[in-house]
Amino acid sequence: MEDLRYFLEVMPFYKRINMEASFDIALASAYVNAHMYSQGLHVSRVAAKDSDFQGVSEKRYEIKDPKEMSRLIKKIGALFGSPLVRIVKLNPEWSYEHAPGDGRGYKYGEPVDIPEHWQYGIIMGIPLSWETREGAPSFFHTFEGYGNASMHCARMAEFVKKLGYPARENSPHARYEYIMPPHMVAAGIGEQGRLGVVVTPEFGPNFRPSMVVTNMPLEPDKPIDVGIRKFCMNCKICADQCPSGSISFDGPKEINGRGYDGWQINASTCHNFWMSVPNGGCRVCLAVCPFSKESNWLHTTARDIAVRERTGITASTLTWMEKAFYGVNTPEHYHYKEGTRQFDYLVGEKPWFFESKDFLKEN
Repeated sequence: MEDLRYFLEVMPFYKRINMEASFDIALASAYVNAHMYSQGLHVSRVAAKDSDFQGVSEKRYEIKDPKEMSRLIKKIGALFGSPLVRIVKLNPEWSYEHAPGDGRGYKYGEPVDIPEHWQYGIIMGIPLSWETREGAPSFFHTFEGYGNASMHCARMAEFVKKLGYPARENSPHARYEYIMPPHMVAAGIGEQGRLGVVVTPEFGPNFRPSMVVTNMPLEPDKPIDVGIRKFCMNCKICADQCPSGSISFDGPKEINGRGYDGWQINASTCHNFWMSVPNGGCRVCLAVCPFSKESNWLHTTARDIAVRERTGITASTLTWMEKAFYGVNTPEHYHYKEGTRQFDYLVGEKPWFFESKDFLKEN
């Protein structure tokens, strides 16, 4: 039903409103497209047997100590620009069974192969700019994180290859064989959140991940339990405000019989709303999550108290305070009204650096 609505209703609406608001979103659109520039440069667009060994040094260096090598990998990842780097032992159960689209050596629907040399994952990522957060849904764009996370991943893959080990990118631009959330949880990046993504202690859900898979000997990290999942059980701010009603109010459930439980969103209704605002996108759930606040003494203290006090009383109090201080919008608030060119549907204010009329002349 949602797929049919996408073609008959959503896409025609998307084309109309983007033409209507083309001047208003000119700077934001240019910014998004700049982050998409490198999308075709990633070698993992081809099959594993070709990409993984492409450019691998003929001389393989033996790893003296997987633990120390993991420490080095995390430092190199940080130098590449990733604020979080973790190691995970790959689980074949947490992979796609069939190709979700053409690319990476597959045709749509073909079985996905998991080669024996995929043993470890180096998980990296990047938060979206805090300065654009209140511009959701039109001006807090995922492609910013997609581009940066993909470039970090490509650099790490090259680093691993130059030491003589095969490597393959799993990133937004190169695409994926592996499902990221369960691997992120297993690696201690964060905990599964109600909004369907992993919530990190450092950045909340505002973290776009990527992963390099390899057989370089490494030491996996361990999962963490800092109370985020329990907080999500009671908070529900993201579900309350989701413009498409795609986030469940229920508790976590096992996902597709893969031995991993969490929350799953309705991806079809979510995507259709993405295509229902100028410049395309949403991320309202990321913007309104109590953990998606730039770190300062107040927000850091509040998060620490919320996850460490296990009775739930403090979490409920802080959720109430979040709503009282930052406000709560209805899902309908975030819907763009065709014919108005008004941007009063945002989480907060439109970022000043995306205000086209202040810098450009409308032709």
